Amino acid sequence: MDKRTVIGIILIVLITMLMPYYQKWLMGPQPPKAPSVADTTAVDTTHLVTEPPVIAPETTMAETPAPVEQHSKGLAPDTLNSLRLGVRPDSVTREVVIENKYMVVHLSNAAGGNPTLWELKKYKYYLGGHVNLIEDNGLDVVFTNQDGKEIRLQNFRMFLEGGSDQKIVLDEAHPTAQIRFYLPVQNGRIVKTYEFHYDKYSAQVTIGFEGLGRYVINRRYEFSWVNGLPSTEENV
Repeated sequence: MDKRTVIGIILIVLITMLMPYYQKWLMGPQPPKAPSVADTTAVDTTHLVTEPPVIAPETTMAETPAPVEQHSKGLAPDTLNSLRLGVRPDSVTREVVIENKYMVVHLSNAAGGNPTLWELKKYKYYLGGHVNLIEDNGLDVVFTNQDGKEIRLQNFRMFLEGGSDQKIVLDEAHPTAQIRFYLPVQNGRIVKTYEFHYDKYSAQVTIGFEGLGRYVINRRYEFSWVNGLPSTEENV
């Protein structure tokens, strides 16, 4: 370091050390602080009147209406789901009976328009009566709507085309019959159609979506038979 730098450092150190003494000389001596004394003055309170406390009146909260979910307890599944999904199910259960030379079938508009009885006239059940292929099972259709919610047709009571209970007997003079159920959904509807023949054990089932192209995601659905078939043999 050169000479000027050394002198500058020495001056800075001296100024820093002497600054407190300079400030003390400049401000002069400070008077001592008076100690703080608590106020101990006595006050006569005998003339004061104490009023009893005022109790606020009891207030009651206005009852707020319970949400839809609470009011919907005990409703059928189709009615409960229709509140959220824009589905308009029927309010009345209806039944159609179809009979041919081989079987007697009962179709209900409940549970998505499913059979409740499929009795084979030529086959005896080992516990008595005739073999019935329907026992807590049936057809089901499942799809996802545009809001990502799953809709299961089995949860709704469909409308029966014709609007009233029916009994149809098929024979050579009347060889076929079509039974059609439908369920209004938003601006369209789902249609389930059964076709029976007088000389067959089976029936044809078709599902149609009318005016619901934008309602069903990817225009895809699952069509399945729920719970298989019941056992009809004694040792099976």
